Amino acid sequence: MLTKRMGSADRILLEFSDFQCPYCAEYALDELPRIKRKLVDTGIVSYGFLHFPLKGIHPEAVAAGAAAECAGRQGRFWEMHDRLFAGQGRFSRAEFLTYAHEMGLDKTRFEECMLGEEAVAIVDADVRQGAALGVRATPTFFLGKVGADGVVELTRRITGQATLEGIEDVLAEERGGLASWLPWR
Repeated sequence: MLTKRMGSADRILLEFSDFQCPYCAEYALDELPRIKRKLVDTGIVSYGFLHFPLKGIHPEAVAAGAAAECAGRQGRFWEMHDRLFAGQGRFSRAEFLTYAHEMGLDKTRFEECMLGEEAVAIVDADVRQGAALGVRATPTFFLGKVGADGVVELTRRITGQATLEGIEDVLAEERGGLASWLPWR
């Protein structure tokens, strides 16, 4: 199951993001709910999240990404995503455990996951994918088509702060310019 994907449409909007990035938080709290209601919930596009922590300026972003991945193991990635962005600036292992408890997650499973290496490896794999695509800042967005094999053919890079209206304009154009491939886990 893809814990970092909302929707099942064959068009997908991918976001490379950093849980400590203030621009990412603004987007996640203000614009993403609008995009979800108008485009994802209506089946126009799917939405995918990929980690791209800017480790040099956001030292807790990898741990926050791991917390989201560990919540995702219990089917609650998006709820943790929202809590992390809403609570930006209060990142610590104790705070992640508090979020997990408030969400009703299995504490033992969550803690074991946080202590393991697999969640951080997922964050690192996303970073490598982003770097291969030239991602340098967050948030960065791509529009693509999901193939039957789960591979995403990227058709457009969306630069700058994405808005519902801007994404609707890009979708209406139905033409792309970027010919990269991104395997979706």
